[in-house]
Amino acid sequence: MISRIAPTPSGFIHIGNAFNFIFTWLLVKSNKGKLILRIDDLDYKRCKSEYLNDLMQSLEWIGITWDEGPFSVSDVKKFSQHTRLDLYKDALNELRTKNNVFACACSRSELQDKLQYPENCLHKTLEFSQHAWRFITPASMVTFYDKFQNAAKHIDLYNTMRHPIIKRRDGLPAYQIASLVDDILMQVDTIVRGIDLENSTATQLQLAEVLGKRNFSKTSFYHHPLLMGDKGLKFSKSAGSYSLKEFRKSHTKQELFKHFANWLQIDFEGEKIEDLLIPFSKKINDSLDITFE
Repeated sequence: MISRIAPTPSGFIHIGNAFNFIFTWLLVKSNKGKLILRIDDLDYKRCKSEYLNDLMQSLEWIGITWDEGPFSVSDVKKFSQHTRLDLYKDALNELRTKNNVFACACSRSELQDKLQYPENCLHKTLEFSQHAWRFITPASMVTFYDKFQNAAKHIDLYNTMRHPIIKRRDGLPAYQIASLVDDILMQVDTIVRGIDLENSTATQLQLAEVLGKRNFSKTSFYHHPLLMGDKGLKFSKSAGSYSLKEFRKSHTKQELFKHFANWLQIDFEGEKIEDLLIPFSKKINDSLDITFE
């Protein structure tokens, strides 16, 4: 098993991020696999050193260890996504060669009230070098198996994430293509994500199919429910909600692990992350299929 945690240092790590990291770490350790730390830092304008420092401090505090990737803030540049721009460019150009993309001049303000992209630029012949690129979403259903819920997922991307941007107007590759290329390059075969990223998984499966990277379809996916705040809203780094930085000031690691165990519906007796391994492994072996209220 090879998995990764891939945070974006665009805000302080929150409790929901921490639970995702803990789940991934436990899954990898239970399977004697390899864990990669990958910093998703393409959007350098939003990635700040204070957030990167917070990330590293949070991982150390929780007890998360990894086998590959930056082991300190000073290491991050060597592993930056900006060192892989040529690989993203190659994938984008291949999609263009295969006529699976189109240039789009629509602004965010033009689309802000639209549930799905209205295909304004789909049949235009705009200059690719001057505009964002969108992936042409086929009208077919995307199916994959979700191991967290032990169920097949059938995603109608045309009506849920139609023609997503894969290259931004500023020339940088967007999340969907960068994440896919990185996962293929790093031979990741197990991905843990929030349930809000099911459409992203489906999009990346489609992108991989077009690019001829069919082994990606063998990836094991775990889409866990989101941890919600008091008002029923998902935690957000941009809003600073429930940051682990603030949690650490008045709570112990043991309390964090107890919250995680309650969330995952497993027993927990102990003080450190390793004490979660046995009950977690039992839950995995008994099949997850957790009912969240």
